[in-house]
Amino acid sequence: LTLMGFTVLPMWNFINDGGLFFILTGLLLYLCRGHKWLQAGTYVIFTMLVWFVRVWLQVSAMGEPLGTMFTQYYEWFSVFSVLFMLCYNGQKGKGGKISKHFFYVFYPAHVYILYALSWGLYLILQ
Repeated sequence: LTLMGFTVLPMWNFINDGGLFFILTGLLLYLCRGHKWLQAGTYVIFTMLVWFVRVWLQVSAMGEPLGTMFTQYYEWFSVFSVLFMLCYNGQKGKGGKISKHFFYVFYPAHVYILYALSWGLYLILQ
């Protein structure tokens, strides 16, 4: 049964990259389609409730400092993606080799940059 859980059956409670939060987020964004500002507000509120308020309550109950919300429990930073959502005009951009290959470099680079910033912040807060 465990093997099937990781191969055939969805394990929504254990999957971060496609778990229940992302399904509910997609559903909320779909229900607010056509209303860009309502979508953005709904996304920010839902994300902050799930990834900041809920996690902060758990972290503070464990006696951990608030700084861990910036170094270990940083999923709530996804609220800043709303800026890109608001800039989207509903049209596909120009394709091309430069823009296509740009994201192959950008994605890993931004992950390393964010990791370095998190690590630096962790050192400062210690």
